[in-house]
Amino acid sequence: MQDNQIKILLIEDNPGDVGLIREMLKESGDARYELSHADCLSSGMEFLKKNEYDILLLDLGLPESQGFSTLNKILSLSLKLPIVILTSHTDEMSGIVAVQKGIQDYLVKGRLNSSLLVHSIRYAIERKKLENELVISNGFLEQRVQERTSALEMVNKMLQLKIDELLATEDRLKENEEKLRLLIESSQDGILAYDGDIRYTLWNKAMERISGMKREDVLGKSPFDVFPFLDKIGEGEAFRNAVKGEVTKSSAMPYDIPQRGRRGYFESAHFPLYDIHGAIAGGVAIIRDVTEGRGMEEEQNKLREQLYHVQKLESIGTLAGGVAHDFNNILAIIIGYGNMLEKNIGKDNPSWFYVQKILKSAERATNLVQGLLAFSRKQGSTQKPVVINKILIQVKNLLSRLIGEDIVLDVVITDKESIVMADSGQIEQVLMNLATNARDAMPNGGKLTIYSDVVVLDNEFIKNNGYGKIGTYVLLSVSDTGMGIDKNIQRKIFEPFFTTKETGKGTGLGLSIVYGIIKQHNGYICVDSEPGKGATFRIYLPVITKSTAEEGKPPPLPAYLKGTELILLAEDEAEVRSLARLLLEEAGYKVIEATDGCDTINKFMENKEDVRLLLLDVIMPVKNGREAYEEIRKIRPDIKVLFMSGYSKGVIDKKSFPKEGLHFISKPFSQTTLLKKVREILDNSSNE
Repeated sequence: MQDNQIKILLIEDNPGDVGLIREMLKESGDARYELSHADCLSSGMEFLKKNEYDILLLDLGLPESQGFSTLNKILSLSLKLPIVILTSHTDEMSGIVAVQKGIQDYLVKGRLNSSLLVHSIRYAIERKKLENELVISNGFLEQRVQERTSALEMVNKMLQLKIDELLATEDRLKENEEKLRLLIESSQDGILAYDGDIRYTLWNKAMERISGMKREDVLGKSPFDVFPFLDKIGEGEAFRNAVKGEVTKSSAMPYDIPQRGRRGYFESAHFPLYDIHGAIAGGVAIIRDVTEGRGMEEEQNKLREQLYHVQKLESIGTLAGGVAHDFNNILAIIIGYGNMLEKNIGKDNPSWFYVQKILKSAERATNLVQGLLAFSRKQGSTQKPVVINKILIQVKNLLSRLIGEDIVLDVVITDKESIVMADSGQIEQVLMNLATNARDAMPNGGKLTIYSDVVVLDNEFIKNNGYGKIGTYVLLSVSDTGMGIDKNIQRKIFEPFFTTKETGKGTGLGLSIVYGIIKQHNGYICVDSEPGKGATFRIYLPVITKSTAEEGKPPPLPAYLKGTELILLAEDEAEVRSLARLLLEEAGYKVIEATDGCDTINKFMENKEDVRLLLLDVIMPVKNGREAYEEIRKIRPDIKVLFMSGYSKGVIDKKSFPKEGLHFISKPFSQTTLLKKVREILDNSSNE
C-alpha cells in the first residue's frame, strides 16, 4: 500500500448507500481513498481472493446472505485486513457480538456521516496495523496483547454504544422538539408562554391571527405594555396567578386592538410552566377566539325573541279570529236594520241624527274588528294592482286635516312605476295610523315627510337587517321630527296593546294593525329612531309588472240591483237570517229560509226547480254550508251559490269551504253590497 492511497472494498447491494459512502469519502477532502464495490457476497469474496485491500466495509444484509451468517463467511477466509460492519439495525448486543467475532467497527447507516466514516476507517486500519505489528514484534506478548486488545475493543465498543445512545437521545429530543413546535404552530387556538418576569417567550401563528401582532412584536415584552386593556378586562390577574402556580380559566372576554383592526371575544386558560427541577419558570396560556360563536349566540337570541313575538301575535290573532264571527253577526244586524231605518225615516225626521250616530259607531266597531284581524293577518283583503303614488295623492288632503295646521306635511312621490298588489283601503289605513302617531309625537308642531321610491333588496340588505327576500320593492317612508323612540321601546311598538300614551289616549292597536296589514301584503316594516331625533318608518311592498296590473283590473259591477228570482237563504243566527231576508225581499226577491245544512237540503228538494241561488252561511250546525252545497250540486250541478261568514275567507278551515273561485261575502255587509253581489252572480253564466 502506497502512503497516499487507501484501498477500500465495499460489499453493499443498495446503490443508494454505495453512492452515499462515495460522497462521504469525497466530503472528507482526503483523495487517497480508492473505493471498490461488490454488490453481493460471492462477488465480494472473489474480489478478496484476487486483490489486496486495506479495509473491508461489509453490509450484513445482502440478498444471498443475512446477518452474522454473512460475517462468518467473510471471517472463514482468514483475512488480515480490518473489517467495519455497516447495518441498518441499532441493536447493541449485535454490535457486541460482532466485535467479539473480530471486526474493527460497527456503524449504523442512519447515523453515519463523513466524519464518523473516515474516523472509523482510519481507526480500524491503524488498529489492525498495530495488531499485526505487535504480533510480529513480540510473539511472547501476543496472547496478552490480544487479551488487552479485546478488552480495549470491548471498552471502545461500549463507549461507542454509549456515544450512539447519547446521539440517539439527542436525535429523539430534536425530533420531539420539532413535533412540539409543529403542534403549537398548527394549533387553531392561540398558544403563548411567558417567563417568571411575565415577558412573552412563545407566540404561535394562531396568536398572530387573533391579535394581528407578529411574534417579533411581542417576544421579550410585557403583556401589559403590548395590550394595556388586559388589566381592565381582568385577564392580567391570570398572568400573575400562573407564575404563582395557580390555574385560571376565563370565558368570553372582549378585546379591542385598534392599531391592528382586531376586535372580538376570547376565552383563555393560564397554567404554570415548570422547569426540569420542578420549579415554576413562568406560565403558558391557551387563547380561543369565540367572536363567531358569540355572534351566533346573539343571532339565536334574536331569533328566539322573534319567535316569541310571532307566537304572541299568533295567540292574539287566534283570539281575534275567534270572536270576529260573533261580533260581525251582531254588527250585521245593527248595520242592516240601521240602514233600513235610515232610508225609511228620511233626513227630515228628528231621529235621523241618532240613526247616523248608531251607524257611525257600528262602522267604527266594524273597522276595529277588521283591524284586529288585519293585525293578526286573518282578515281577508281585497288586493288588486294599485299605484302607490295615486294612493299618496288621494290621501294627502286627508292626512293634512288629520295632523293639524302646526305640522308641515311634505309628500315626495317617485317618478318610477310603483305598482303593487294591495288593498287601497288598508294602505290608506296604514298611512293614517302612522300619521296619527307622528302627530302625537310632535305636540308642539314639526314636519311630517312621506316619500315613495322603488328599491332593490339584495343579499347585503337581508344580511344587515335580518329579514327580506331578494327582489324589487316600493319603499314608503314616513318620517317625523318628533321626540323619537327609545331602543328598548322600538322592540315592542308592533306588539298588540302596547302603548306609551296615557290611559284613555291610546289602544295600543295602531302599529299592531299596521304590522299585520303589511305582513298580509307580503311586505316588511321597520323603524329607525333615536330619542330627540324623530322617527322614520320604512315600508317595503313587492313590485308587480304593469302588464300584471292591467290584467288584474276588476270587471265593472252591474248597474241594476233588484230581481225577482227565488233565493234559498241558510243562516243559523235567527236575527241575521231575518235581516238578510228583509234586505232581499225589499229588492223584490223571493226568499226561502233554512236554519242549518240539513234544513237547507230539505227546503231545496221541495223547491229544486225554482231555486236560482243558494245564500249559505259557511259555519252552521248539523251540516255546514260546504256539505249542504255539495249535496245539492249532485242534484243540480248548475246551481249558483254565494257563501257568507263572519269569519274572513282566509280563516275558515279548508274543510269547511269548498274551493277557491266560489263567491264569498263577509259579514257585516250593507244592503247595497249584498244586492250587488247577488245580482252579479245571477247575471253571470258561470257559477265561479
